[in-house]
Amino acid sequence: MSDWNLADLWDTVADAQPGAPAIAWGNHTTSWGEFRRRAEAMGAYLRSVTSGPGARVALYLRNRPEYLETLYACFGARLVPVNTNYRYTGEELAHVW
Repeated sequence: MSDWNLADLWDTVADAQPGAPAIAWGNHTTSWGEFRRRAEAMGAYLRSVTSGPGARVALYLRNRPEYLETLYACFGARLVPVNTNYRYTGEELAHVW
């Protein structure tokens, strides 16, 4: 089985076009280079507080750029992102978490 993942694809784009827009949100645009830097920093932090590759990370975030950055971080750190939308009820969160 290949160890390729989505972060590898995004890294390739960031290498090829670091100044190109990756995320546009309202009046703010994040370049591919900045997207990658932010995801790598988050990935380093997540690696330091988890048990390592394959650990699950609950993403309790609104639908904003930070969600994509954290998703990218999880993929790059070989962690398993688990979507836990802010709209979930307490019962749903207890089930997922």
